[in-house]
Amino acid sequence: YLKAAGADPARDGRFFRKLQWVAPRVLVDLGRAEQAISFAIPFDGNSTEGEEGDLSERIEALESRRPVHFRPPSGDPDKYEAKALLSRARVLNALGATEWARQSVEPLIQMEGVRDRAYFELLWSHLVEGDGQGAQAVIGEVEDGSLARGGRALIAYLEGDYAEAYAILDDVDVSKEPRLVRAKTLALHADGRGRHAIATLDTFGGGLDMLSLLPVRERVFARSDSGADGEDPEQDEKISGLNFHIDRGTAKLWRRDLTTAERHLSAVLEAAPNHPEANWKMGILRRVQGREAEAREHFRNAWRGDEDSTELLIEAGRVQLEAGEYERARQIYLRALLRDRRNVEAIEGLGKAYEAGNPARGRRDLPDLLRNYTTTAGDAPARAELNRWSAIVHGSREGEEEAFRFLEAARDIGGDRVSVLAEKGRYFEARGEWKEARQHYGTALRINPTVPEIHLAIARVTETMGQSEAAREHLEQAMRLRPVAEVRQEAEALKRKLDEVAEGD
Repeated sequence: YLKAAGADPARDGRFFRKLQWVAPRVLVDLGRAEQAISFAIPFDGNSTEGEEGDLSERIEALESRRPVHFRPPSGDPDKYEAKALLSRARVLNALGATEWARQSVEPLIQMEGVRDRAYFELLWSHLVEGDGQGAQAVIGEVEDGSLARGGRALIAYLEGDYAEAYAILDDVDVSKEPRLVRAKTLALHADGRGRHAIATLDTFGGGLDMLSLLPVRERVFARSDSGADGEDPEQDEKISGLNFHIDRGTAKLWRRDLTTAERHLSAVLEAAPNHPEANWKMGILRRVQGREAEAREHFRNAWRGDEDSTELLIEAGRVQLEAGEYERARQIYLRALLRDRRNVEAIEGLGKAYEAGNPARGRRDLPDLLRNYTTTAGDAPARAELNRWSAIVHGSREGEEEAFRFLEAARDIGGDRVSVLAEKGRYFEARGEWKEARQHYGTALRINPTVPEIHLAIARVTETMGQSEAAREHLEQAMRLRPVAEVRQEAEALKRKLDEVAEGD
């Protein structure tokens, strides 16, 4: 309908000017940057899919077909035309056509009321191009305090300074700018605050579940092993734009779908070869693949000088764990903790290496590690996690009574954390104390109802207690949350058992 309306010269001129402003912004925020071109650079309503040439050549072709009623008037733009140019720049930046984006906002740099927004889009062009000096210069020209802080946070995020990025954005209203929501969410998650990251996404979604943030949700859930929330295979090919490809590619990387991850990240680097975030992720991918020379080249094109960051060490440790190289994984996670001793994700990886490879060594080493931490609030999450893994290597999952004191210590230090409550549930389940197990699993779910493993655990316990209706309800919840393959297999086996019991009745 909109395409047909945009091709109708009989409509009032104000309609076309508003269409140029509103439609591109909405479409690009919904992850439809390719479709947004049709309105950001209006044409005669015909599709351009399948045309020859790269993005710049397609844009030139669209410009040559611009109908008379969409051609800009001579002289300075009015407020509607200014908003249309800002929307156009936003679309072009999303697709990596940064030169065209800059041309769009240049007439607005000296225009009262829109100059800061123009500078923000100009800043985004520099970010996409990996031009750190240009980005720093532009942000200094922004007078609007909120936009200026947002720009500085984006630069900090791309430099890998997640704590600084979040500290800035915590004082900025990001509700009208999905790019800032994305940066705030990922900065929170990278800083070890996954629950806060998900809460940020949920708050922003409001009444409209913005498609632009679905790949971000998938990326967050994939890294935390909490199911593939937000993933929709039918939307995979429709979503376009650099950030969408980065987030989808990163999620696939964490899920070990390296082929799909490479396809998404390559799409970004084809459009923007120096994009700092895409280069960082592709560097990680190449290192996972063992292609070290290519990995170093991508790291050089990223904004971070440290190729051995905590994030990279954690990912390398994951690869070693999956390969069964538990001693190598242990060494890598210890290196990560030397760089960031409060990193809970690194402690979790270390714990898994001890549990799978050498629990006896874990029983010796983890108490020594605990002595390196203070009783301050900042060290509390790490101390709680170390106690949780001390419990596991002492046999909490087998119901060993000796292990329970570590779980109690973890709760005393960190409070009612979901991971500790779930671990207590496993302890009581292993001991056949079903009521206590059910209670701890239930408390964990009240804090975070999105963990499929806990729903499955309650289904297991309630089925054993003869509460088949409750078991089936939690089993269905677990499957709706799209659990990882191992959880899904166990859930399907439990469902077959419940079905057999129902048929017998």
